[in-house]
Amino acid sequence: MVGPHHISGVGHFDGMALKAPDVFSMPMCDRCHRLMPPQGWDQALVDRQAEWVLRTQMMALEAGVEL
Repeated sequence: MVGPHHISGVGHFDGMALKAPDVFSMPMCDRCHRLMPPQGWDQALVDRQAEWVLRTQMMALEAGVEL
């Protein structure tokens, strides 16, 4: 199953009861989502979030989606 993941564990998008804005979200499978904060912590995945968000935004723009 794939669902939205809001970037977390990075900069000011980290902390109790904080969630990044929707524009900083990306599709992510359940298995990978469980490895992200706060459920888990796979540093390699955490470090690549910004790249994934940018790739998701670029694909959306290329498809004509207004961000």
